Amino acid sequence: MGEAAKVTNSTTSPTPTQNSTGKFDYQYVINRAREVLFDPVNCWTAIKSENTTIKDIYFRYAGPLALIPAVFGFIGSTFIGISVPLLGKWTTGFFEGIIFYAVMFAGMLLGLRITALIVEKLAPKFEGSCTPLDSFKLVAFSYTASFIGGIFSILPGVTISAILGIVLSLYSLYAFYQGIPTMTNVHGDKRRGFAVISVVLAIVVNFLLMLVISTVVGFSSPSQSSVPQGNIDIKQLEKSIQNLERLIPQGSQ
Repeated sequence: MGEAAKVTNSTTSPTPTQNSTGKFDYQYVINRAREVLFDPVNCWTAIKSENTTIKDIYFRYAGPLALIPAVFGFIGSTFIGISVPLLGKWTTGFFEGIIFYAVMFAGMLLGLRITALIVEKLAPKFEGSCTPLDSFKLVAFSYTASFIGGIFSILPGVTISAILGIVLSLYSLYAFYQGIPTMTNVHGDKRRGFAVISVVLAIVVNFLLMLVISTVVGFSSPSQSSVPQGNIDIKQLEKSIQNLERLIPQGSQ
């Protein structure tokens, strides 16, 4: 009886390696994100064996994490403002910001699915194979660092945010690279080529996707600036231009 009770109790505490279907569990997100961030080499075996679906990954992991750059980006650009070199401080209107970052959030989620499809179709070209679920797992979980890096979108300095974003994006690429053999069965020297082509295609396709989405919602019309409904300090801009003119060598008279 004692042993039976122990066995029963040991199966009642859900962990990232067990069946993860069901309702949202913030502890699952924390545990899985910690594994990907601190052990990107060995975490993929557990991820592959996890009993889940693409829908569950969206609602229980990728969706909540994708909210981070959207929410913090909205707060930073709307309430704090973004310091843009040569342009001064820029802010978005409240409703314009909601629309922009809602579209960005939807675009990120759609981008995950498109990138996973690229990985799935590309794997056989490199003597590998993967299911739609495994390719989506690879993409969604490798994005962990990039999503969490969205916290820095709240910082006022665009340069600092960009640098931190690039660093965490590179870490996501590292996690993606480490997961390729387990999730796609692409091994050896072929893994490097597979990773490069997958990333390049994903960047191009997702860029085109965001371009189309932004055009549809009206953020890329010729009458608008490249940042939606921004407020730019004109005096600061004129001052910056004058400073640049002083730095430009004058031609000989």
